[in-house]
Amino acid sequence: MNIALITSQLSIGGAEKMVCHLAQGLQRRGHRVTVIAGGGIFGPKLREAGLEVIDLPLSAKWKWLFPVVWRQLYYLLRSQNYDIVHVHTAPLAFFLRVIQRLGGIEAGTVLTLHGSPAWKLKLTRFLLKSLRLKRCAVSPALAQLTSAYYIPNAVEIEPTPANIQHPAFKRGTQTDSQYLTVGIIARLAPEKGLDLWLKALGMLAQEGVRVKTLIAGDGPERTKLEQEGITCGQEVVFYGFLTNPWQVMHEIDLLVLPSRREGEPLTLLEGMARGKPVLAAEVGGIPPLLAGGAGILAEPSAAGLARALKEFLALTSRQKEAMIALGRSRVAARTWDHCLDSYEQVYSEAGSGQGD
Repeated sequence: MNIALITSQLSIGGAEKMVCHLAQGLQRRGHRVTVIAGGGIFGPKLREAGLEVIDLPLSAKWKWLFPVVWRQLYYLLRSQNYDIVHVHTAPLAFFLRVIQRLGGIEAGTVLTLHGSPAWKLKLTRFLLKSLRLKRCAVSPALAQLTSAYYIPNAVEIEPTPANIQHPAFKRGTQTDSQYLTVGIIARLAPEKGLDLWLKALGMLAQEGVRVKTLIAGDGPERTKLEQEGITCGQEVVFYGFLTNPWQVMHEIDLLVLPSRREGEPLTLLEGMARGKPVLAAEVGGIPPLLAGGAGILAEPSAAGLARALKEFLALTSRQKEAMIALGRSRVAARTWDHCLDSYEQVYSEAGSGQGD
């Protein structure tokens, strides 16, 4: 198949990382793959892997108003004669379908929803259905809300648990000289809830609970969050963007994701696959992932996160071991082979004209 993957940008983020893995996986299976995006750090990496990457000004929605962008995308879709166009944000799907209909372009069209506010999806779900495309979602909650086909995110599973240590088992209780080391790997943006975590740290400090937090990631809120980190009463280290954020994994006792909203976060899946206990806000597709003791669920508030952290500290070594084992088993089937099989099936249906 001749496949175009279209996303707004190839910068930091789980959805962008998924697009890159999907592109490379489809290429390995013999498909011709072109990635169309508004630039970003993953573009050069994909080119190094032999993929065609075309930069279009798609990262800012206001640029879509320019006729030159419409013309560029139209001529690209018309000249390349794609069998499948797979778009990765709902706004881009609306934009794309208008161009396809005005230009008489009949490629099979697929939309993957990675995570949007529920209120937005409720307002636009009938409009989404009117687009006549194949809808996929990365979490059961998103799939149910939008009547989409659920395709779980895949995760790279290490064949052996390299560099996996369990210092949390030794430091399960607080003493004057010991503390828990927490890791957060996320884009520094409002939806990721890092401000809630820093407020939670302040509450824990007042109770004498010592926590060191290592944060890997960058984004628009970095300066603000760094200031809040200075005043929260705990040690907070900002690494900035790391090409391989998992280099900090061996230093942490607990992976935390304090998001206000999520689809099905790759960060969480990768942490579970690598044998780390996890604590995450009870939003989006996270609850099914951590149900039954595969992790600690927290109310998405500062107080809720503080309570959840104390719940983790109260666990015995055996309970933590059971949590890690359940987490690893839960993501063991999340292979790229399964994910690619699912998308190839969706592409086949979309190419044969099965829109919804």
